[in-house]
Amino acid sequence: MKNNQTMTNKISHYLATESGKDEEVILFGFKLFTSFILGYLVLIVLAVKLGIFYETITAGLTVSFFRTFSGGAHASSQWRCNLIGLLILIPIGFFVKYDYLAVNPFLGYLLLLTTILGIWSTYIYAPADTPGKPVTSQVQKKYLRRISFTLLFVWSILCIFLVLYEKNLLINRLIFASCLGMVWQIFSITPIGYLFVHFLDSLLKIITERRRENEPDIC
Repeated sequence: MKNNQTMTNKISHYLATESGKDEEVILFGFKLFTSFILGYLVLIVLAVKLGIFYETITAGLTVSFFRTFSGGAHASSQWRCNLIGLLILIPIGFFVKYDYLAVNPFLGYLLLLTTILGIWSTYIYAPADTPGKPVTSQVQKKYLRRISFTLLFVWSILCIFLVLYEKNLLINRLIFASCLGMVWQIFSITPIGYLFVHFLDSLLKIITERRRENEPDIC
């Protein structure tokens, strides 16, 4: 662990020297990026093992892509944020794979409802602040909100078009997964979403601290 931290610090120092940027900012961003990649690797491994790879990754990529511009609730540490992502995305993968046929007749309505909720939440709450990317400029807020709206409309039109004209069950199943990923992302930028993530974050923190307290001391 110490060697990894030393390597991370060296890379951050080099990038800061070459770019003239603040080393602490680069270090934070680099740690965030590596944790993000590690989280996705764990998600991929679990999804493959559980047989829900396509469904889970589709939902995860939808969340990650839109979160880049619309923001959303985060845990107080990156590993807990990754764990919360697993707790949300893995059940989505299972639900899509095993309950898709029951929902398929209503997929178009679900997309329409998701789009309406997305427009509402984006207009009111996006871009939602994240720990690594607080948005303070009104110009930047308008820019990110505009991009969020554009992406939402493109996503909606593409999904609705595929549902209407593409009768492939796999594609429709992935659209359903993407739709549920979008629902989670929409929820995560609302105040209730922030409270929910904060609750999970606090719960995981308590569990972790209790486990550490119960671990025997090694002399």
